[in-house]
Amino acid sequence: MKSVTFIGKNNYFSEVQCKLNDFFKNGINIKFMSELDSAKLDPNTLYVLSVNDLKDLDETKNQNFVVVSENLAASESGNLISECYKRGTLECMINPENSTMIFVKIKRLLTDFQYEIIKEEIITLKMNDVIRKDIKGAGRGKYDYTLLGIHIEATSKKDINEVKSLLKSNIRETDTLTIYNENILLVSMPFCDKSGSVIVKEKLKKLINTNLKFKTYLTSATLDIDGKTECELINLVSEGLNNVDKKIIV
Repeated sequence: MKSVTFIGKNNYFSEVQCKLNDFFKNGINIKFMSELDSAKLDPNTLYVLSVNDLKDLDETKNQNFVVVSENLAASESGNLISECYKRGTLECMINPENSTMIFVKIKRLLTDFQYEIIKEEIITLKMNDVIRKDIKGAGRGKYDYTLLGIHIEATSKKDINEVKSLLKSNIRETDTLTIYNENILLVSMPFCDKSGSVIVKEKLKKLINTNLKFKTYLTSATLDIDGKTECELINLVSEGLNNVDKKIIV
């Protein structure tokens, strides 16, 4: 049986509970906790956490946590995303408009929706188009955007795919990762500012150090700070990966 626990206060949590029960025909175990209790956490449970309780989450890998904010000021969204990255949370939902948005997110996570998307590799847009689309969305929604580049010193396609699989299981559902040019991977990251990109690179650095045996270089470019178009950001990332002085060696 699938299991979800809601932690803290949010006006939508009760409505989401009803929608989940209806969808899974009561084949789901749903609990509520008034506050985070690390001693009672179950690795097989998906936790939906109120943003007010995020401070109680250790700065470690918390892949089974979804953080939901409510009435968060636009100026604070970047800080929240950075804090979520520090703690390795699975997803960060900023001011969802209704309970349905939260329900759809949780339903997809519980039914391995993200894994199916990754496994099938169904991408109908070229990466340049994905980046352009994400940049336009950032402009309309007035949120941050960063493009991350990863160069892998690998000698086989198997090594590249190994890195790709490892990274795809450790990025957010809102991020898009693809092989851009042989040994180069690109990650399009909406809702990620300059400081957030530093945290992402550190997280991926530790991840690759732990699981892989070949050198990897990372660099990033942030919208409006480093460039204003997809071409500018891609060129900056490419230059960073080709310039040893700018590489972050993993």
